[in-house]
Amino acid sequence: ARAATRPTVALTASLGTGYTSADPATGFPGQLGDNRAGAIGLRVSVPLLDRGAGRSRVRRSEAALAARRAEADGLAREAAYEVRVAAIELAALADRRALAEVRVAAAEAALDAAVARYAAGATTLQAVAQLRSRWVEARTQRAMIDVAVGFTRRLLTRAAGERPAV
Repeated sequence: ARAATRPTVALTASLGTGYTSADPATGFPGQLGDNRAGAIGLRVSVPLLDRGAGRSRVRRSEAALAARRAEADGLAREAAYEVRVAAIELAALADRRALAEVRVAAAEAALDAAVARYAAGATTLQAVAQLRSRWVEARTQRAMIDVAVGFTRRLLTRAAGERPAV
């Protein structure tokens, strides 16, 4: 936009020749040598009366540039925020994973004890089935946390600008 407010210089040059079949006496090579033409031109353009259009274009361009810079800064801040949130979520998921591991171990121990009691005739099959259901539920919760950890790691990798491994 600033270039439109400055003077410009243009240099043009042309060279040519001509042939006509109306003059057969001279022949083709002679006419090409006799009918040569050339021109050189120089044009200087100085914007004197643009009624502020150049300055207006410069201001619009500067405003657009400032808007793009602000947008880029906003996107950078948003990406940094997403990285911080994903890191916090990953830490929380690690704690939840540890708790799920404790629950699975407790459910396995309770199930093993119930199976032993059932084998000794000290409990019912319904009690064993109930404890097996709790064990399956604990393992399912642990698996769901594992999926969430993997997903959050991928989000964190992508937010940091890296391509996640497939």
